[in-house]
Amino acid sequence: MRRPVLCGISCGLPPGGTPRGSTRSSWGPTDVEAFLNDLVMRRRLSASWQNQALNALAFLYRHVLEDVIPQDHLGKFLLQRSRRVARVPTVLSVEEVRRVIEAIPPARIYRLMVELLYGTGLRVGEVCTLRIRDIDLGRAQVIVRGGKGDKDRIVMLPHCLRERLEEQLADRRAALAGGRGPRGRVRTGAGRVGA
Repeated sequence: MRRPVLCGISCGLPPGGTPRGSTRSSWGPTDVEAFLNDLVMRRRLSASWQNQALNALAFLYRHVLEDVIPQDHLGKFLLQRSRRVARVPTVLSVEEVRRVIEAIPPARIYRLMVELLYGTGLRVGEVCTLRIRDIDLGRAQVIVRGGKGDKDRIVMLPHCLRERLEEQLADRRAALAGGRGPRGRVRTGAGRVGA
């Protein structure tokens, strides 16, 4: 599907798709703008197609035709943007979530992680990188550091997870005080975990 767009660009076709005796290097901002708008308006291509064509043209002018035309040849232009289709998210019911959580053995750390995902709205990467200092049981909150967009935020901790988190935190603190690292390995050297 991408071939016609790239072929149209590489063949030097004008916006309407018919030759008019012009070369790629003679295309100005209005020609490029008309071509990219034509992709959306007449051909009804998606925004990603339009972005790909724009990037292909930018590459063409920046790297292939760099010695033929000046760097700022295209300048800036306004584009008609294709609208992305709105999709309805798939959401599990409360009963479905309960069945998923109950399918995980209670003694496994993964169950606590899934409960944190559901109860706090954390992302998978955020749960996997939680540290002891990020959990404040006194205020019933979890501090998310460097989340999406590299932003920090605070989320509320569900009351039903408090006891399980206290047990997990006590276990981790005891392991760290006893010189054990993750999975019960003995710590060797400066913070390294050995076998």
